[in-house]
Amino acid sequence: MIEAKKGFEKQVDVYEKARPSYPSAAIDFIFKTLNLTTNSEVIDLGSGTGKLTRQLEKYNLKLTAVEPVKEMREKFSKVSPNILVVDGTSTKIPMLDKSLDVVFCAQSFHWFSNEESLKEIYRVLKPSGALVLIWNQVDKNLEWATKMRLLTYKHLNGAPQYNYGKWRNVFNETNYFGKLNEANFKNYDENENIFVDKQYIWERMLSASYVSILEKYEQEKLKEEIFDFLSKENLDFKNGLSGTILKYVTDVFWTFPNLSK
Repeated sequence: MIEAKKGFEKQVDVYEKARPSYPSAAIDFIFKTLNLTTNSEVIDLGSGTGKLTRQLEKYNLKLTAVEPVKEMREKFSKVSPNILVVDGTSTKIPMLDKSLDVVFCAQSFHWFSNEESLKEIYRVLKPSGALVLIWNQVDKNLEWATKMRLLTYKHLNGAPQYNYGKWRNVFNETNYFGKLNEANFKNYDENENIFVDKQYIWERMLSASYVSILEKYEQEKLKEEIFDFLSKENLDFKNGLSGTILKYVTDVFWTFPNLSK
């Protein structure tokens, strides 16, 4: 988590600009599946700059964001001044025992997928509550983007990744929660034209914590490698590339407290 904190505090503006939001269909699905109401008490744990929190706001839930990185909280408050964001971590959630209907973790759980965190999430959830995990990822069918990601992965240095799936292990090793349920959603519109350029793609890569903590010369070298790669893929970025080229999919998981524990 130290690496995550260092990385995210360095590139707050890039994170807010380049990271995608989440499809309305996914949020609607969660809302209906869990029977949430305007009286539901929920938190967005590891909220970042509030990408998910802002989407949850329209449902008029009793909503609080919990974010450990000071710079992220400051950006959050500027972008979403009407939503309460507080300091807290996955092992020290500033909420009362059995007080929450849902704990949301969007693009974050792989950073704290350990027993101590699950125990703390279990503590703050009502017996009827739920834990919801959400991740956006680039569509694996987009071959050029998958190959480009390999250029950045050489800098991972052990940083946890959703795609590696190790975050699942904690659910098999503990009994705080039941089975994981899963649903998948596309996070793009086939009928829309999306205009991106090389700089946008670089900023999306830079928003990854393991890239943002690199020394400046390492970032410049990686940026050059990515730009060269994009040129060799014969993608025309001269005036922006028309078409949905950066397709995302959204994976949603939900589980319930183990009442027999």
